[in-house]
Amino acid sequence: MSREPSTGVLCMAYGSPATEADIAAYYTHIRGGRPPSPEALEGLPLAPHYARMSLGAYESALRGAWDGDLLFIAGFFDHPAFVAAVQGLLREALAHAQPERLFFTAHSLPARILAEGDPYRDQLLESCRLVASGMDLPAWEFAFQSASHTGEPWLGPDLLESVERSGAREVLVCPIGFVADHLEILYDLDIEAQEFGAEKGIRIRRTRSFNARPEFVDALAQVVRNFLIQSADGPRRSRTDDLRPASRG
Repeated sequence: MSREPSTGVLCMAYGSPATEADIAAYYTHIRGGRPPSPEALEGLPLAPHYARMSLGAYESALRGAWDGDLLFIAGFFDHPAFVAAVQGLLREALAHAQPERLFFTAHSLPARILAEGDPYRDQLLESCRLVASGMDLPAWEFAFQSASHTGEPWLGPDLLESVERSGAREVLVCPIGFVADHLEILYDLDIEAQEFGAEKGIRIRRTRSFNARPEFVDALAQVVRNFLIQSADGPRRSRTDDLRPASRG
């Protein structure tokens, strides 16, 4: 008796080093083989937004390890379930206090990706616009965080520079480019940004991370379900830029 074909779902993310001894190797890997500086040691899908340096690398690694049938979801930045889940995080944070300024953030990448036609920044801005639509939000803007020192320009504006320039004393940060608590959240926002805020007399809060919250898990399920339906309705394609999930529904 033959078995019905099944579909497996693989969630990919860089994660974080398991121990302090693993940090150097971790950073060397995500920097494309370039070891980090000593200063960088003292101190990315489940990614909603596509960048060739992140999701593109995930796909390349996966295709190198798997020769079976493969459909790759290249982000879900505009999926209604993801947008609604981010709106839920914002409503929770705004119920506690109203900030003077809201900053959406994501991990910065080398600025050269723009000249290469990478959609990363545009997708981030579209996510912010979709989340803000239909919500009564304070004045908001987008900024990048967690830039590395690699000797080349990285995408800006920088979050902390933007916060200081805004003149706001009550700030809420929504790291829309991240879905879980890890180094860029627990250190860059919960330690570095808090030290900056204390020095400048600015109160900086952030929205909670999704982690394993049911609404985020449900959003991922909807993304996969919609994508499989969309793929079944048309010819199967392998190019990453053709494999975006449907924008609505």
